Amino acid sequence: MLRRIRIRLSLAHSPRRTSSSAAFAHTLEEQHTIPYGVAYGAGPSRIPYQPPSYSFMGRAQGHEAARFLREKLSSLSHGSYAAPQAFAASLVRSIEGAAEKTQIRTNELVPSLSRLELHTIVHHLIREKKGNLASAIVLQALQSAPRMARRRIVSPKTLRILFGNRSIFHMSKASSKRRAIAPNLQPTVAEQRSPPPASRLQTLLDILDILQDVRYSRTPELYELIISSCCDEGQPHLAAKIYTGLVEEWVTEGRVAEGANPEEFHPGGGPPRGWKKGDGGRWWTGVRTWRWPGEVLSPHDRLDLWHPQQLALPEKMRNFPVPLATSPPSVVPAPHSSLLNNIVNSLQLDPSKTSPHEFASSMRALAILANTVLSRTLPILALGPLLKACHTAPFKPDVYPESMQDKPEKDEWAYTAFTQMHVMLMSLLWSPPISAESMRLIAAAQTAEKARTPGLPMPESKETAVAVTPIPTLPLDSPYKLPPLTLSSCSILLSYAFRILKAPNLLNALMLYMKSVFKLGKSSPSNWNIILGGASRLRENKLADDAGKMLFGSLGNVDRVDKREFFSKSKGETVGNKVQFDLALSNEDGEEQGASPEANESSLLALISHLTASSQFSRLTSLVYTLIPYLAHSRGPATVPSSDDRGSQGIEIGENGRPRSVRLTPHVWVALLRGMEKAGKTGLGQRLYNVGLYEEGVAWKEMVEEHPELSVLPSTLRLPQEFFTTVLLLFSQHSFFPSSGKASVIKGLRLPRGSERLAPDLAVGLLGIKVHETVKGRWEDGWVDESEMEGIKGQKYFEALIKCSWKRWGLDMPEKALREGVGKEIVGVIKDMEAWGVQVPEVLVARFKGKRVDVRDGFWGIEEMKWCGKTESKEEAAKLLKKIMGE
Repeated sequence: MLRRIRIRLSLAHSPRRTSSSAAFAHTLEEQHTIPYGVAYGAGPSRIPYQPPSYSFMGRAQGHEAARFLREKLSSLSHGSYAAPQAFAASLVRSIEGAAEKTQIRTNELVPSLSRLELHTIVHHLIREKKGNLASAIVLQALQSAPRMARRRIVSPKTLRILFGNRSIFHMSKASSKRRAIAPNLQPTVAEQRSPPPASRLQTLLDILDILQDVRYSRTPELYELIISSCCDEGQPHLAAKIYTGLVEEWVTEGRVAEGANPEEFHPGGGPPRGWKKGDGGRWWTGVRTWRWPGEVLSPHDRLDLWHPQQLALPEKMRNFPVPLATSPPSVVPAPHSSLLNNIVNSLQLDPSKTSPHEFASSMRALAILANTVLSRTLPILALGPLLKACHTAPFKPDVYPESMQDKPEKDEWAYTAFTQMHVMLMSLLWSPPISAESMRLIAAAQTAEKARTPGLPMPESKETAVAVTPIPTLPLDSPYKLPPLTLSSCSILLSYAFRILKAPNLLNALMLYMKSVFKLGKSSPSNWNIILGGASRLRENKLADDAGKMLFGSLGNVDRVDKREFFSKSKGETVGNKVQFDLALSNEDGEEQGASPEANESSLLALISHLTASSQFSRLTSLVYTLIPYLAHSRGPATVPSSDDRGSQGIEIGENGRPRSVRLTPHVWVALLRGMEKAGKTGLGQRLYNVGLYEEGVAWKEMVEEHPELSVLPSTLRLPQEFFTTVLLLFSQHSFFPSSGKASVIKGLRLPRGSERLAPDLAVGLLGIKVHETVKGRWEDGWVDESEMEGIKGQKYFEALIKCSWKRWGLDMPEKALREGVGKEIVGVIKDMEAWGVQVPEVLVARFKGKRVDVRDGFWGIEEMKWCGKTESKEEAAKLLKKIMGE
């Protein structure tokens, strides 16, 4: 096309006359034979010799042509930028000055451009904010050029400017592109296939493929734009493939530059088959070469299963060593953790709220990213978001690799994305990537990130910071592999072993590493909370007690043990306590013993739950009196702290001479009341209930004084609905006590004035009605959220109310006539249930008809089973995890 421009320029401006010496030099240059290959002394070359092509147009004419092209570009109309074909046609008409065009001229425009002319057009489109059109023209120029000439088409600086400003690109969003597909919990393989990417995104993917094919320098801006565009379109599995390709090419080039043999790489991203520890141990530390018991796929087959096919070793090693491999790599940027976090944050992992193909794409993305951790090639320090997403991913529905068109006929569980994620997590427990130089490696990685030098990214939280002086150099060990685990990553694995696998016996290596490197978090209580709560749930009471002592010392210890606690302790010694961890931190190298971890609200909740679950009711009662000195005042002078103890404990004395109550969070009130329910301490539980309501009222008065415009106490200070459900369950324990005799007296229970002589089963019914009146008033005032009464929560509340009022309403003997006022109470409760959207049980309706109803299956019968649908899925997931572990 620009031949016509050059002809016009040559006619308008006569070429400058060159000197005789320049003409003579040009003649000698044409006749001179350039030495190449063996003649030059460089040895044989794989690249065929191509003599340089001389242009008779001088540099001045080239700049004149570019200036002429810029003038024509500035005169184009707005409609010329609609599409590449329209842009080419408009540019041809503007240059030729003719109204008609041919398809051949339009198609030949971009291939005929020189590098300067392409540079001029691309930068003009960047200024016009036409990034999509500029990328399409760059792609057309790359595709039309010979393969080995593609490295000279566009400069890395132009690519950095083009893809650095995302505002000039108009990419498709998932909401505008996606069809309205309803969620499906049992989709087919065809329904889980992702739609093809949009044309604009496909253009960027094609550019990346071409640049990767010829090993041309790629900028961080290009990867950031492509990954974010894939996530916006709802196809994170494409973003995971791009990121995996970036990781493996960066690792491959860096390892080759440091002397690795390309034969030490496997196409699936791991070590070669039949690998024996030797020189390759430097690269593949922590990669297992064994098979777990019961494992269907071998490690290499599992790597190959979720490895992108276009990223196999032959593709990555193509054109090596052109350019020469360097360390740090110069062809691709370092795979920063921000790209990984963008992918993880865009995942849609709730199959009940998203379409099948979006859910499958998210699960495939996690499986592909897990492959890099399983092969120990992900050079990222901040693994927290990825590990957390993997261990919280749902078990069903099954998602298989894209290469599988149908479900496998045998051992289908081994091919799912869920299995791949948990194999990765278990591998970190079985063989964690830890070493003796972990502290130095982490410190050096942080320093390298701060200095913006090629290295490892920063950790994801402040907990990963180490208490040593950072070394201002890169680690001696290679950065081209999975670095040692940070404290936050260890915490996630700790929680995974306790809560998901329920196998703390796998934590021996990890616990030793956390103690020696991080001192188990030192003053941070997060890891201790995980150990305390997890051990308590698994009935590892000895381990839970040790963790509780580290957090609270001797708080709540008592010498007296009741019978239930004694028998529970004896049973726990025979059932639990299979894991014995030494949680004490040793003093090494003369260091002073660090301070004990500072307990927080989560620590207190975990301790209360542990004391409740292990039936340590004496300690629980002592803890209640310690937390609430107001309740200990009436127990007698032996329990009242002295004036010195009051000052040391920060206890304030009220106007009535009794200690002021302390301000506890709503969750702590609920946990304490739940403990009193299991302990059967109705009197103390009732006092807890009254003090909790009183403290809520005090907080409300203080809040109104500061913010008079408020009408509702914030949820962080307001008692939840579960608080009232628990107190009803506490009272309902006495609904079936005998109605006569000394045993009918409930110790510590206070009744309203005039009802002290009521039998226990009738007394608790009266107290239950009082509680319901309080809840009803809170509901009318807007102090109860609708979510707190939805589904099973509302059913549990009214079930506790019915049990509490069982004898008062005469539900045990429906044939008898209702007492005065009782019928109105039942009708009022029925209306409240209808107003709150809770189904009225048949037992209340049958009371007015004088019929007896069988309630052995619950008041709601089969309806209650709807809220237990996830139980079977959890059991299946637990069985699968045991199968993966070989149990």
